Amino acid sequence: MKSVVLALATLVLVVVHIACGGSKLPSRQDTWISPAYAKKKYENILVVARLQEKKARAYVEKETVSYMKERRIKGTAAIDHVADFSAMPDSATLHKQLRDLGVDGAIVINFLGKMKGVVTTSAYDGGFYSVFTPDMIPYDIETYGVSLAYVKVDFLNWDSPRSQFGTTVEIKLSNGRELAINELLVNTFRRLFDYKVL
Repeated sequence: MKSVVLALATLVLVVVHIACGGSKLPSRQDTWISPAYAKKKYENILVVARLQEKKARAYVEKETVSYMKERRIKGTAAIDHVADFSAMPDSATLHKQLRDLGVDGAIVINFLGKMKGVVTTSAYDGGFYSVFTPDMIPYDIETYGVSLAYVKVDFLNWDSPRSQFGTTVEIKLSNGRELAINELLVNTFRRLFDYKVL
């Protein structure tokens, strides 16, 4: 009896540890919006990609602006106006410069990091035996490695000095740069529209 109680107590501790510990990696559902946020029409949204490499930063910002333009949202790439974040002016001067540009909102893209993962998929292969026995529907199972990146996206406007909306997006890097950026933009803007930020 004593060993059963000890085993049960150990099991409870393990479950509590797993439940409370959680994963340090952000999930797809890691999205929030400020309760004070009120949707409005924006004249010009600044796009800031906080990346170390200048070419990558320019690419992400300009692709985002292009994606916004296709959806009739005016955007400005920050790299055209603030080339180096380490040489940024104080916040009052920066706000004045941004207001002079006609910017009334900002999308800030932060690269959180990447990891390797394994993905297993199954697909119906149209096998012969499925005609005779529905229980024997054959599936091809494929397992492959994938490199994932996590990106934090915040939306700010001048109503508050803090972020009004934030989300974490998981993207696959294994498919190439263009597809990864497209996946980032599709997921980000879907959430911006779903949460009625834009």
